Amino acid sequence: MQVEFRTLSKICKKLYYKYAPSRLTHRRNANLVKVPDYEIIALLVWQAEEGISSQRRFARCWGLCGLSRSRFNRRARALLGITAQIVNALKSRVDLSDQYMIIDSLPMPLCQPIRNRRAKVFEGTANIGYNSTKKFYYYGFKGHFAVSQDGYVLGYVITKASIHDAKEA
Repeated sequence: MQVEFRTLSKICKKLYYKYAPSRLTHRRNANLVKVPDYEIIALLVWQAEEGISSQRRFARCWGLCGLSRSRFNRRARALLGITAQIVNALKSRVDLSDQYMIIDSLPMPLCQPIRNRRAKVFEGTANIGYNSTKKFYYYGFKGHFAVSQDGYVLGYVITKASIHDAKEA
């Protein structure tokens, strides 16, 4: 696993220095940090690869290279912009011209079904929709995703729960 993480760290380092703005890479005292930014990005990628959604569980299983969990979370949040730029740059490199895309949606409920009519959170933005596969009404949003055959998320839209899948497709 160390060999795999080292390889992942090298890839992230190249991408970080290619896509990160110079004000971020050459900021004051950047060379004095315990863990460089590209290794934090590599840890985030490793966490996603392992399928671990909780940072607490990830820290318990794999550790955070000597950083406290709160410091890791702060630095990871600060790097979200550059991480998104790297993902967009990688998505533009992927050739999907001869592949099929899968378009599907999933419900994003905000409360239990018993509270559907009384919910005030996101009033005017969210509404009540129907999930036909599980046969229940829910209050919230619906996520529509376009995914390649290889599992790359190509695009997504978050809508009100009542919007039909065919309309967004």
